[in-house]
Parts: sequence; structure tokens; C-alpha cells
Amino acid sequence: MLRTGSTIEWGPWRAKVAAVLEEGGSRFLITGLTGEVPKRVRGQGVTCELALRDPVGKFAAYWADPERSEVTETGSPKPGVCAVHLGDSWVLTEVIDVGRREFTIRLPNARIPRPEDAGAPVAQDERVVGMLYMYFLEDDCVGRAVRIDFIESRLRDAARKLRGSDRERGDL
Repeated sequence: MLRTGSTIEWGPWRAKVAAVLEEGGSRFLITGLTGEVPKRVRGQGVTCELALRDPVGKFAAYWADPERSEVTETGSPKPGVCAVHLGDSWVLTEVIDVGRREFTIRLPNARIPRPEDAGAPVAQDERVVGMLYMYFLEDDCVGRAVRIDFIESRLRDAARKLRGSDRERGDL
């Protein structure tokens, strides 16, 4: 079953599923737009094909089988305690600034994200509120995440464009 935090891969490319979203009768795996995303990914024994890349939203969406995926509960970020899925576990962090599209989190220096943590989900109050897309080291490790409600809005617009197509994959 593919769900938030699952690892997806294709060849040497690896990333996290930030969320499984339902839009317009279809399900999508959401992950970070890191470099050249593959046209297919595999996770939990399931192969999914690329639906779209959104460079503005910094995410890629893959078609997900409703029978083999679990929809993610989502929310909006707010300053305070949160958790980010790094490796195989949730790590407590803190949302320190919230913007219209993105928010900033402070990560513990002991748990710096690895390349395969690209697209890691960020949660508050047992709901996914964003997707980690970058981090940088200063005195502390600071990460940037795209708000999941912004991703949902972009996906809703894209799903309207995809409806009626022959499910051809490509850029927005």
C-alpha cells in the first residue's frame, strides 16, 4: 500500500511520497521535483506513471491505483512543532515561518536529510501540511517546504487540464 512516507524509486532515483491526493476521481502520488524525475516509479511493489511535473509548485505527481494507495489527510501549516519523515522515522522539528506558498522549518543538525528524503512529508496535528524540497546548513539546519494546500490547488487546476486527455504525461 503506497502512502505518505513510502519510498519510490526507478533505477538510481529515489524519493519519498509526500502525500497521496485524490482529485477529479483520480489518485496521485506527490513527491518533490528533484532534478529529472523518471516517467515511472516503483514503490511497495506498485509501478506508477508520471502524470505531471509542476516546476512552480516544485512537485511531481504520479498516477496511483486507488486499490493500492491510501489517501493522505492534509492541513495548513502554522508556526510551532511539526514532524518531518526522514529515513524510516518521523523527526520532531519546528515551523518557524509560514508564507503563502512555502514555509520554513528548523531541522535538528543530528538528522540532516539525505538525497532519498527528497519530497519528505511535513506533518502537524496528524495531517500532512507540506513537502520538504530543500535544506541548507547555517548555524542550524533550515529546510523549506511547499505548503500541501498550495500543491492541492495546483493539482486541482492541472487535473482539470488532464481530464479528457489520453493521460499523456508532461509538463504543465
